[in-house]
Amino acid sequence: MIAALKLLHLLCFVYWLGGDLGTFYSAGLVVKRELSPEARVTAARIMAATDLAPRIAMPLTVASGFHLAVLSGFLALPMAAVGAAWALCVAWVATVL
Repeated sequence: MIAALKLLHLLCFVYWLGGDLGTFYSAGLVVKRELSPEARVTAARIMAATDLAPRIAMPLTVASGFHLAVLSGFLALPMAAVGAAWALCVAWVATVL
């Protein structure tokens, strides 16, 4: 269980960071006046396509990290707190979508 949570946590963190960097880089290309309008539209489409995944990965990173902290003993909280964290995560993802 802990190994699967670690994998989920790391993958979500990497995807959140990578997707945010891709969105940031694409946004920089959208505002470059020296690029053609077609290139700027393409960069905007890339930016729009890569923007949703980091918004979903962030709450998953938080919830899986919280769950790992409780299971590993770094946080001495009841499992009900873990359930509440996952419920908050689901609500956060639903709000994003």
